[in-house]
Amino acid sequence: MFEVITHIEHLPNELWFECFEYLDGYDILMSFRNLNRRINDIINSTQLRINLSILSKSMFDRLLNRFIPYISKTKNDERKVKKRKKIREIVK
Repeated sequence: MFEVITHIEHLPNELWFECFEYLDGYDILMSFRNLNRRINDIINSTQLRINLSILSKSMFDRLLNRFIPYISKTKNDERKVKKRKKIREIVK
């Protein structure tokens, strides 16, 4: 017998990874971040592609202030956060 999936959170991890291939990383973070712990873990294990050229200044600032510090803490990659100031200067 087939199992009926009634909530998006119940999709298998493989389908989440497949869906994320078609979305920009910014949209993934804004739409699915904090949905639940499992989805957060899936997002954290995915290499997100963020097209900075399509972000407005306010979207870019939100990304830097809200998500980059979290990503740094969860992935222990502080080198990228230190470059945040340089990136902001380049984009201005």
